[in-house]
Amino acid sequence: MGGVVSMIRSFGSTVAAVAGQSRRVVRAVRRRLGWDLHSTISAFTPCGPVRGRILLAHRIDGFVLDSAHPRLARHNQFHEAIALTEALLERGFAVDVVSHRRERPTPRGDYDLFVGTRGNFEMLASRLDRSCIRVVALDTTHWLYNNHASLGRSLEVQNRRGITPERDIAIERNRAIEAADYGLMLGNDFVYDTYAFAGTPIFELINPTIAEWDWPKAKDHGAVRKRFLWLSSRGLAHKGLGRVLEAFGGMPDLHLTVCGPLEEEPNFCRAYERELRHCRNIEVRGWIDVTGPDFTALADSVLAHIFPSCAEAQAGSVINCMGAGLIPMVSREVGLDVSPRFGIEMADPSVQGIRDAVRALSDRPAADLQAMARQAWLTARTRHSRARYKTIVGSTIERILRDEVDAAAGGFIRLADRYCERELLPERPPAPTRARQA
Repeated sequence: MGGVVSMIRSFGSTVAAVAGQSRRVVRAVRRRLGWDLHSTISAFTPCGPVRGRILLAHRIDGFVLDSAHPRLARHNQFHEAIALTEALLERGFAVDVVSHRRERPTPRGDYDLFVGTRGNFEMLASRLDRSCIRVVALDTTHWLYNNHASLGRSLEVQNRRGITPERDIAIERNRAIEAADYGLMLGNDFVYDTYAFAGTPIFELINPTIAEWDWPKAKDHGAVRKRFLWLSSRGLAHKGLGRVLEAFGGMPDLHLTVCGPLEEEPNFCRAYERELRHCRNIEVRGWIDVTGPDFTALADSVLAHIFPSCAEAQAGSVINCMGAGLIPMVSREVGLDVSPRFGIEMADPSVQGIRDAVRALSDRPAADLQAMARQAWLTARTRHSRARYKTIVGSTIERILRDEVDAAAGGFIRLADRYCERELLPERPPAPTRARQA
């Protein structure tokens, strides 16, 4: 993990210092004894004086797996949880980290603040002292919007191809936004609108990249103008792969590379067998590690990343592809503000709309394509850096603890409302934490 995050782990009532090889031993012992991973507690203490205590319920893979484990390259959330913990430790807070799926009682009740993802948020929050401030971390649209949109995409595949795909992205019913005092949200106004009904004050965050890529100096953007990429994880219909395949199936002069876990969704693949197996301009690569050399080589050979998803919140695949120098071509529902300087927000992400957008981009002068790609790379490297995420989330938590936000006012608190032009607040001297009055 690095930084000020010490490698102190608490499993049940036993505290162990684990690093390197000993981590693997701990995991092997846990498997043999049948320990429940979601009951694990990771306790971290800052190097200096403790200013307060925070409970974090999040994805814990990054805390229990070796830093080089391939699973950690599959989602930005693993890195986000570690960065959030580091940001809090650097500001003097002790942090207890538990799984977002934890069902056992919390380690204690007297936390100053609780940050949790949607899953068991309401249940965990109910076990804490009334004075504890409750903050929900929102990483996608509201479950009701998401589920409606995802089922709609599955129905679309069924209607167009006569086959029902086996997977949509279903989010469990929850009342996290209603139970929270504040929200921390990846995304923009589109994502916020799905939560606005609750009246909970929500702070905008950014989704950090999981790695840093060098600018591809030798890349010839004119030579790759006809080559595009679809890359994402599970939920192929939800994330627009069906529309992209159908679009490129009708454009044999343009090339598409597909990267994702297609083997996990055989019904979807059967529905698009013609495009996946018989269209010579469509290449299926399967899952690829975006932190590895194969992805870097692939990114150097394509122009843009196409992602017409139906419900996201600053999709990590888009941010990471931008970091590798690819032009984003996204639907509004991706939840990312895309400037024409570096990308395309497709007003019509239908099959024909995708075809029109792809051809329009590939017809641009090579110099324009290079300039857009360069700006996309710079945007990911600066706006979506891990360091910037830590600064933003840390200062936001400080602001909540200082009681500088009127919880009764509600609303969406954009980055532009809290940051100067450079979008970084100057460091303020540490102030004592203050819990909300019961």
